[in-house]
Amino acid sequence: MDYYLQIFLRALAVAAIVGAISFFIKIAVKKPTSRALTEAAFAAYISGVLWLVGICDVVDMLWFRLVENNYGYDIMFFCGDFRIFPEFKGIDAEMLANFIMLLPFGILFALSHRAGLLRTLVWAVVFVLAIE
Repeated sequence: MDYYLQIFLRALAVAAIVGAISFFIKIAVKKPTSRALTEAAFAAYISGVLWLVGICDVVDMLWFRLVENNYGYDIMFFCGDFRIFPEFKGIDAEMLANFIMLLPFGILFALSHRAGLLRTLVWAVVFVLAIE
């Protein structure tokens, strides 16, 4: 199976588990079902994105080091090229994936937190900067 498909399927499973747990917790504290559903969807989305952008690498490193005793796998944080003003030479797959991953954030954040447009935009910018 393709490596990226494996990562996506693991992120999907983590997001589904976190969303289900969040939904049942919200129902247990007597929130309305529609509100609990939107908040659980937001929790699932955030956990899936966090899994894709970093937690997956940490879990893989721990698995290789602790279980398989393979010490050749390292995570290198903050080693990439960072530009404040990106060079747009066309749309590539990474840019498209980042845009698609951000779309649900605005919708789910606004629904789950009853936020206005300005608050949603500010948190969306913070979220994008945290991912990148």
